Amino acid sequence: MSDTEQRAKHHLNEHLYFDIHGHPERTIPRVMKLLGGRGMPPDLRIGDTIDTGLNGFVVCVLGDPNSFNPRKIDAFDYVLTHLRMVKRAVMRSGGVVAFSTSEIEAAVSRGQPVFVLGIEGGDFMGTDLS
Repeated sequence: MSDTEQRAKHHLNEHLYFDIHGHPERTIPRVMKLLGGRGMPPDLRIGDTIDTGLNGFVVCVLGDPNSFNPRKIDAFDYVLTHLRMVKRAVMRSGGVVAFSTSEIEAAVSRGQPVFVLGIEGGDFMGTDLS
């Protein structure tokens, strides 16, 4: 291993590295992928993240009207359903969904990949912030 590779490996071991924006499988409507053309990144496959060398990922479900309005479905239920799907996928992969820095640190110390849930767009909340 070269000196550069050794320094890089040491740096990775001493710091946390997160991918801060990915969309898990089955959370982007097919029509949006078709409209996005080549600019739409591929889905984040939760199971494929384990061997990346990253400590964690922010996985975002869609909460904007392009996701739920065309299908005339309840926006809040749509987002909650997709968050549950992501949590199940993370659990199957051996990862951890973290809700605090202490949960992130604990998972990293155990060598488990950490997933932080995100929602892209707040439109699903409408006018009710409760």
